[in-house]
Amino acid sequence: MIKRLFGILAVFSLFALFLSHPRPALAEGESIPPFAFEMATKFLDNPADLLFNLHSDMDDSVPVPSYRRAQVRFNLFPSFLPFAWPGLNLKVKALDETGYWPQIDVQGQYGQNAAVTVLAAAMTSTDSAKPSLYDYSVALILTKRLSDKTRIFFGPKYSYVNLQLKFDESPIDNLPGFKEFNVAQSETFLFWGLEHQTGKDRFVTSHIAYGLQYRKLMARVATSSPHFEAGMNIYPEGMFVIHPFMAWHWYF
Repeated sequence: MIKRLFGILAVFSLFALFLSHPRPALAEGESIPPFAFEMATKFLDNPADLLFNLHSDMDDSVPVPSYRRAQVRFNLFPSFLPFAWPGLNLKVKALDETGYWPQIDVQGQYGQNAAVTVLAAAMTSTDSAKPSLYDYSVALILTKRLSDKTRIFFGPKYSYVNLQLKFDESPIDNLPGFKEFNVAQSETFLFWGLEHQTGKDRFVTSHIAYGLQYRKLMARVATSSPHFEAGMNIYPEGMFVIHPFMAWHWYF
């Protein structure tokens, strides 16, 4: 029973991102709205794509301000709320910009889904495979100043997402054949973007990233204050094209 409840949560929480999505009325006898069933089918056809998009919502490759040494970032929406998928992003400046040399930052991110972790902890040692859902990324950020307030940045990034989830029976009545998630996928991205400073620890940024293996394209536009940032990620081929996001960060 616990596995079934967590299975239902794991599947349908993936569609809570856009609660304003138009929902047609249920026909008599239908247990799942047609739009939810259609999105569930799309997700099951390619779960790695949506998982990578949610991972990218947590990730951040904007450079550390030139007068700071590091930044810690925690994504609030949509990863932590509503998906119970907390993650931390750390960026450390390794080299200041001098002459022809760019500023060089090293970035790392790790996230782990709390609901799936609780489910794994509740399982007995006799269970064949414990569920897991985690992600991480590492990147190198190179930054050059174009003017007093504007900088360009670019670099490579490696991302990885892993989901292992198995059910004794399908948690979705309308999809009796669905009993297992088994996703372990990586991608190497090249990203580049612009940063414009509007005040002390206040920035407007935009950047795009391209995946070399799966040719995945994404873009981000964001604004940030000393401790809060908000914006949107754009995934042209994603289940949801636009992902709004909010995050907290701290500079050092």
